This record gives sequence, C-alpha cells and structure tokens, in this order.
Amino acid sequence: MERAVVRPKLRPRRDSFSWLGRRPRTRGTNNWNMVTAGGRERGIREGYEVVAECQADWEEEKPLTDALLALFPELFKEKSSAKNAARRKLVMVNDKVMRCSGKVSTSDLVTVTNRTTITKDLSIYLPKEVAETVKTIKVVYEDDHLGVMVKPRGMLSHGKGYECANSLVAHLLEPTKASVEESGGSMHRPRLCHRLDMLTGGLLLVAKTSVAMQALSKAFSERDISKEYFAIVHGKLEEESGIIDKPVEGKEAVTRFERGRTYTAGGAAVVTEVTLFPKTGRRNQIRKHLSGIGHPIVGDLKWCPPALLELIPQDKGMFLWARRLRFEHPVTGHEIRLCEEPPPVFFEL
Repeated sequence: MERAVVRPKLRPRRDSFSWLGRRPRTRGTNNWNMVTAGGRERGIREGYEVVAECQADWEEEKPLTDALLALFPELFKEKSSAKNAARRKLVMVNDKVMRCSGKVSTSDLVTVTNRTTITKDLSIYLPKEVAETVKTIKVVYEDDHLGVMVKPRGMLSHGKGYECANSLVAHLLEPTKASVEESGGSMHRPRLCHRLDMLTGGLLLVAKTSVAMQALSKAFSERDISKEYFAIVHGKLEEESGIIDKPVEGKEAVTRFERGRTYTAGGAAVVTEVTLFPKTGRRNQIRKHLSGIGHPIVGDLKWCPPALLELIPQDKGMFLWARRLRFEHPVTGHEIRLCEEPPPVFFEL
C-alpha cells in the first residue's frame, strides 16, 4: 500500500469532526499520513486541503463507508462519521467526489479533505487582483501569538468579501508552530483584535491564538493599550493641546490632542496637523470629536461640510492614520512599541 507524503506544517482543523482534534497514528497495514494541500487540477474545492489519502489494496470492492473505516481507522471510529464526511463531499475517490452509496475498488485512491488551515497556501485560491493587493500589505510585527498589519486606507476591517482585512490576515501571517498550538490554543484563522474605519489606514492588531485573543480583547476593554493617530484637519487650532470629553452615542468618549504645524493646502485651505490619543474606542470617535470642535478631518465625507470638501480634491482620501501602538505582549509580558508613519500623500497637500 502506498504511503502519502508527510507535510509537518499541515494542521488539522479542530472544530469539524472529533477525529480532527488530534494527530492520527498508523495502525496495522493501513498506513497513511497527512499530505500537502491539493490543487484545482485534482478537483479539490477552493478553500479545502487534503487531510489524508490512501490506496485500496483489497480484492473485492467495498461500500465507501466500509472503505473509510478500513483505510482510516484513526479518522473514522464509526460509520456515522464516515457517512457524515461523505455527505459533506469531503471524500474523493480517484480525484472525484463520491457519494455514500459509492463503491471502492482495488487500487482506487481515496482522499479525505477538509477546510484548509494553511494560511500561506490559501493564496492559490485568491482572485488575481486580490492576490496582488496582499503582496502590497505590510506586516510590521509577527510572532506565534499575534501580528500587526498596516491596513491600507479604503479597506474594510470586517466584511464578507476577499478584500476585507479580516479575510486577508490569513494570507499575510505565518502558521503558528505546533508546540505553541497545543498550549496556546491556535485558532482556525487569525482574528482582528480591534477595527479601523474603512477610510482610516494604519496599524491593526491581529491575534493568532485564543490566549492572545482573550488577553488583548481584555486589554482593549480595560484601556491598557495605547494608540496614537495622526490627522490633518481644516482650520487652525488655537490650543497647543487639549482634551475633548464628549459622549459618543450616549457613552463616555475622551480624546487628547496635540497641535502640529499649520499651513495652506492647495492655495486655499488652511489645515493643521494633529496628533491624537483616544482614551476610549467608540465608533468614529476621533472623526466626531474633531468635527464637533469645528475642525473636521480633511477628506471626511460624512462629517466635513461641503464647502470645506470642495477646497481639496476628494480623490486624495481621508487624512486620518493609526500611527502608533503600545501594549504588553499577552504571553511574554514584554512591552511592544510599534510605529508606522503615514504614506507620502499625507505630506503632499
């Protein structure tokens, strides 16, 4: 009987079948191993990978469920789990999906698939234009528990499409090591710990293990994570620094600001650079606070008056950028300080 090729980085998913929660062992003559993710040329569905495969070596054909029990005893303990896999179209025979009523003959190649958990290999399933976008996104920090990406302006943090940050992080970050996976609770996909408005770019914190996700979520809720934003606003701020303490949607919202240089943009608009330190994280807090004191952000289509919007071309986007993050690592306890300066367009008004 042929043996499959081993790929150590392939990690079984933990939330579909009970047999995917542990790394299987060989038993008797039914030797098999985990193999690399198959490609479209083999008929494997997008977003799926090969978990195991084995070639039949019996003389008479067997029903599919019996074949699964015989070939993969560590995966399928009962007929019900084998039938469930077949109903979900996770079983292929000679690179074609086989139904429960199918038969497996001598020398047939039986393949078991499941939703992929290999982050980097997922790129083969991305639309070409989205794959090109992934190549341009920068990761400024990464370890086995978390990562920090630079979200481009104009990209949604959360959504259902390929183009959203929560979908793309799986293609940006490396898989978590097996040793950390066992102790740190590796998740099926990396998850964003917070979000940025679609029109806001900058640093975005991502968790790769459940330990990191829980600790960082708690740190955000308890305001233990320091965030710094950079913005360009309309008009000249009179105060060098100050605190805006005004509720947002009925909840406490506090933003500290420091004034930077003031200059004329485009020959008509007086603008000011501002550094902002939000103490709370309400939705659209910074945009609302700056608009509320009469200095809306340049390019803010929602809270900037039409008369001001006309002074600067709207195709330049909104000038708000998440520049710095400071937080305690959820596992090592070390302080992490990160900075990503705004793109050149911020200084070309």
